[in-house]
Amino acid sequence: MKKNKDEEQDDRTIVNMNVEGMPWYVGEEEKEKRKGAEKLHLSGREKRAAFRGAMKAYLPMMLCILCGFALTVLLMWLWLK
Repeated sequence: MKKNKDEEQDDRTIVNMNVEGMPWYVGEEEKEKRKGAEKLHLSGREKRAAFRGAMKAYLPMMLCILCGFALTVLLMWLWLK
């Protein structure tokens, strides 16, 4: 007997899994901070500046990872040649 999708999953929360001590726990203070961050409105120029700043911060690590991957591929190619 096949059930309708509505009967199988009705999107109700049976138990709130936001319990203190769990890794995904979000407290009341954190909820308030997130509400404040959602209200943050940046102009296009500010968004581009934030993106460039993030890229400048992540670029050295990303280059190290890519160089390590390239070195691994090169060594495997030389070894299996």
